Amino acid sequence: MGKLDKYDNNLLSKLGKVEFWVNGKRSLGSASILKSVNAPIIATAAHCVYDWESKQFYEHIRFLPYSEGFKVAFKPVLASIPKEWAKNGVVDYDTGFLVLEPEASNVINFEEKGIPVAFNMSRNLEYVISGFQNVLLPSKKPLFSRGVACADSFKHSSLQGVRSKGKSGMSGGPWFTEIEGRYVQNSNSSLSMKSVKNTLWGPYWGETIEAAYQVASGELSGDSTVLVHKY
Repeated sequence: MGKLDKYDNNLLSKLGKVEFWVNGKRSLGSASILKSVNAPIIATAAHCVYDWESKQFYEHIRFLPYSEGFKVAFKPVLASIPKEWAKNGVVDYDTGFLVLEPEASNVINFEEKGIPVAFNMSRNLEYVISGFQNVLLPSKKPLFSRGVACADSFKHSSLQGVRSKGKSGMSGGPWFTEIEGRYVQNSNSSLSMKSVKNTLWGPYWGETIEAAYQVASGELSGDSTVLVHKY
């Protein structure tokens, strides 16, 4: 896409990466800093937090904020994901929330840099999506794409798709949409399909993903649809 407008430039401070280790191998996904009433929270893809095949959370996982040049990393103290992802690997629920260690708030101003979240919104909205690719080498600059979301008429899931050339590493990257002159986050990148070129797919943020966020933020003490892990 072309030059970012003034709103998009403000989105840069919301971005980051998650680093997690799978069978001794380092993997990187994308993430975002969220506004929350209680805790320093980030959003990413559930598959960057939990290994569906082994039914285990990744214990060695860190968040690296873009605003700090990826030079600092913070541990999570808690993870919250939809049980449908954990039990059955349902990509419709591929979102995870991490509560970071308190020290993160000493470096990251979550009130200033956190993006408001929104759930149960209309479909087919226009989105700005972002993330960090891992093509040859992990990118230090984010890729931004803009487009109107389309329904999944290929696998008939509840996922939505936005045109983007983004590839490996974009998983967990935020989807921003504008409401009354301000951006909110309303999804995250989950996957691409070989049968559909240049499109990234993200889960619809409905009641289940909202519950996972509310458990992470402390607004809910627990929910039957949400799996919680303490580090």
